[in-house]
Amino acid sequence: MLVIHPEDCIDCAICVPECPENAIFDAAEVPENEQESIGRNAELADRWPSILKRSPAMNGHEAWHNAGPRWNLLEDYKERINA
Repeated sequence: MLVIHPEDCIDCAICVPECPENAIFDAAEVPENEQESIGRNAELADRWPSILKRSPAMNGHEAWHNAGPRWNLLEDYKERINA
């Protein structure tokens, strides 16, 4: 899972069509079922390291295509979601 740091983003939207999973939205077009992702994205962007170079997709990445929200798989959020 990747996140975009909201303070580093310049709102050019060039990443929207480039995302192979269609997981990036223009801020004004975030679907209702993904609204909670905005705050989580910002929180994680402050804690996770920046990716500075492109690397190949991880083995098994195809299994995650169209899998929907994955917040429940992150250790940081399991306790909050399952409470």
